[in-house]
Parts: sequence; C-alpha cells; structure tokens
Amino acid sequence: MRRIGWERLVPPGLDGFKEARRLLLAAAGALAWSVWMFIPLCIQIQQRGDRDWTNRWAVPVFGTMLHTSEWGFLLLAVCMPLLAGAHYFYHFHDGRSIYLMRRLPDRWELHRRCLFLPLAGLLAAGILSLALAVTYFFLYRWAIPEALIPTPEGQGWVYQALCRMFAAGR
Repeated sequence: MRRIGWERLVPPGLDGFKEARRLLLAAAGALAWSVWMFIPLCIQIQQRGDRDWTNRWAVPVFGTMLHTSEWGFLLLAVCMPLLAGAHYFYHFHDGRSIYLMRRLPDRWELHRRCLFLPLAGLLAAGILSLALAVTYFFLYRWAIPEALIPTPEGQGWVYQALCRMFAAGR
C-alpha cells in the first residue's frame, strides 16, 4: 500500500504529518464538544417522560439544541481560512521560498501546498456536522414523547428539511 506523502501537502519545511494530526485532533475535539452538548439534553428529555410535560411549549426546540452542539465545527470551519493564510504567509517568511514556488514547472504547486489541508478540514467539518445533524434528528425524535413533538414549522429550517427527508408522516 502506498503511503501518503504529507510533506508534499504543506509548505516546504513544515511537517505534513503533524499538521494532519493536529487537524484530526481539532475535528475530534469538535465532535466531542458536539456530543457533550447534545446527548445530555436528550437523556434529560427522555428521563422526564410523558408525565412531566405540562404543555407543548416546554419542549426544547431542535434548532437551538443543534445550534449549540455545532459550535465546535463552526470554529473549525472558521480556522481553516486562517490556516490557509498562515500557509501562504509561510512562503513569504525568512527564506523567501515564494520565489522558488513561482518558478516551479507545476504552477499549482503553491496552491496545492497551501490549500489542501485547510480544504480537507473544511470538508471534514461539513460532512461530520451534517452526519451529526441527521443523527441528532433521530435522537431528538426518539427522546421526545410522540404526542409532544412540536410541528416542524416552529423548529427551524434544518428540522423542517430533515422532516421532509426522513419523517414524511409529520
């Protein structure tokens, strides 16, 4: 099996494997934050059961629960353009490797080295966020008693879209 040449995906002089590992660690931190923010609320809702819900308006809104749990991925997505900028800035620092990068026969070498990991991180954050939103939708529907699930109109556009995709009955 061929190994990934991490050094070819970052500016010269940086350790590509370390950069990728840091990106993976940041994604794992965003995932942990998301689970830590959403799952306890679902467990709390499930433990209350039918008996404690006096009115329908006391049920937490899915959009609010999802919004707070996705902050880690939003922070990760905001940091990716900063990482790309840092990679571009690295070429202008000290050794002036920008002149060498511009003279290479492959004119996309500079952009590939500066943008690959930030774009991969942005894509990973988006995919993980979307997958967790779908998972959280099903957890939310499981945790709230059937009679108390609010109408999709009051839950926000994400809930409405997920209802159209997965819960055609309501």
